[in-house]
Amino acid sequence: MFWYERDLVDRSRPFNVTREWAKIAEDWKPIRRAITKSPFRDDLQGSIARYCRALDEAEPERSFLKLWSLLEYLTSMIGKDYDTLIRRALNAMPATNLDRHLLYACKQYRNNSVHSGSDSASEINVVQLHRFVSEVLLLGLSYSEFFQSREELGQFLSLPRTKDKLSRQIELRRKALHWHRAK
Repeated sequence: MFWYERDLVDRSRPFNVTREWAKIAEDWKPIRRAITKSPFRDDLQGSIARYCRALDEAEPERSFLKLWSLLEYLTSMIGKDYDTLIRRALNAMPATNLDRHLLYACKQYRNNSVHSGSDSASEINVVQLHRFVSEVLLLGLSYSEFFQSREELGQFLSLPRTKDKLSRQIELRRKALHWHRAK
């Protein structure tokens, strides 16, 4: 019995990594370190595997849907409010209004694909979505020792972006700590 990808269309030659292997291994070290020190290492390892599998897909539609699913997972918004998912994804980067529109367009492509069965995603859509997923994943890796869980990463991504609003939330939480200690 043989396994093969029925729909695989070989568009390129395989890349020989032999000459680049030392650099690849060196670049991988900080990622391995971040995963090892993380309280949610299993989620990070699984996310990296899902990320690689999504980008290995030959069909853009499948790649796009796998990346969207990973974005839902990383932002702790699986099957939930897509406006919050988009806000969280945008908070992982210095996002612009254009980024917001691109991510809403990605959401529309995802919905068209899932609900109407149309293959609307192209390689351009995959590249656009890939950027957002990469930023969220990199944030999770960068602060892997700080976050206790993937859910905390999602909560972090829900925090406001402005200094005034963040300061006010800190103030409210200090009041809450004082209030509950008094009881």
